[in-house]
Amino acid sequence: MICQINQVKKMYGGNIIFENLSLGVKEKERIGIVGRNGGGKSTLLRLMAGITKQDEGSIHWKKATTIGYLEQIPNPEEGISVFDVLKQSNQEIVALEKQIQALGNPCSIHSRRKNWQQLFKLTERPRSVLPCLAGMN
Repeated sequence: MICQINQVKKMYGGNIIFENLSLGVKEKERIGIVGRNGGGKSTLLRLMAGITKQDEGSIHWKKATTIGYLEQIPNPEEGISVFDVLKQSNQEIVALEKQIQALGNPCSIHSRRKNWQQLFKLTERPRSVLPCLAGMN
């Protein structure tokens, strides 16, 4: 299991959003969350991302799992592109991109061996991060 949710309860203002919620997400499994407006779908995602704390129960993630969360209604600063808003949902990718950019162009004639070694080290990151980096131009 990549994520295990056990007997979770969440309340807002005395109203029970859900209780005794249990589910597991297996590696490479895709899930969908469907329900009426106000049914707790966004609350569940915020709990899973660790943004909100459950009142009871537990949520456990497999070690070294990275979670990105994008607000349902983002409120970006003026002048920020949609692409930049999406990148902000996973800070690990943003940090890795900055490290790679700091190395400059390792293929240039002025590139140093040290830059190549650092670039190779950065690309040894988990494979789940690399496909995201490929689209960041």
